Amino acid sequence: MFDRIRKRDGRIEKFHPEKITWAIFKAASACGGHDFGRAEALAAEVLELAKSRFNGDVPDVESVQDLVEKVLIENGHARTAKAYILYREKRAGARNLNALIGATIEMFSDYLGDRDWRIKENANMQKSINGLNNYVREFFTKNYWLHEQEPAPEPRRPRRRAPPAPAAPVEPAPPAPPPESVQPEAPPPAPPAPAEGDKG
Repeated sequence: MFDRIRKRDGRIEKFHPEKITWAIFKAASACGGHDFGRAEALAAEVLELAKSRFNGDVPDVESVQDLVEKVLIENGHARTAKAYILYREKRAGARNLNALIGATIEMFSDYLGDRDWRIKENANMQKSINGLNNYVREFFTKNYWLHEQEPAPEPRRPRRRAPPAPAAPVEPAPPAPPPESVQPEAPPPAPPAPAEGDKG
């Protein structure tokens, strides 16, 4: 069995298998289940599956949690799997909120400590409550448009043109007649010489 796990931020830490057992048991308890032994058996199945899947590599947290969902569903615990999925989403929301709070504190510190190049380079920006409000508004507006808007639609695929209709079979041209012997043309007759008495 593996003894280390890769956290979401890339750090590798000691793996605690009992966390899987407790996560399964809490999800089951949310659905009215109380069998801790069954949670332990399901967690053992997750660990066996992870051991064969990762084959000595250090697994990441998300991959192990995906295996927990798989084992719950395959063993007929759909309601527990749904509660576990909701728990994961709730934890992800809490992580995102914490990240947002941390980013906001860092943003205020950057503004107040002149650590953001945009403040130094903008001659129109003075330190004030109004300047801070504008700085915060611009930061969140930029991130909203960059990350929260629906992604641009995929480019349209070129329409397929219908294959060209097969050409009518071309019949071979009849053979050319043999060349006839051509006689050179006689030069045109010379104009008649004017009579002696004619004056032009």
